[in-house]
Amino acid sequence: MKILTELFNIAFKYLVVLEVEKRIFRKLILRVIWVIVFVIVTFILILTAIFFLFAGIYQYFILYVSHAAAAIFVFLIASLLATLSAAVVKLHVR
Repeated sequence: MKILTELFNIAFKYLVVLEVEKRIFRKLILRVIWVIVFVIVTFILILTAIFFLFAGIYQYFILYVSHAAAAIFVFLIASLLATLSAAVVKLHVR
């Protein structure tokens, strides 16, 4: 009888440990989800800021040159920044 009681105690303690691990895992998953949400929101805000930067550069250029030339200048600046970003990512991943 003592052995049976001891086995039940071990099984109960094991289930308690599993329940605690489940709660910890659930908290971890929720934290990861919140981090992903904040990263996505930050990415959208950065894209919006970059859009307004390029829109401002375009508006500045059309004061001095034609619309087509201003569009080409802004395209060249955006291409240069994209190339630099890709180079930094490639160096970082390597």
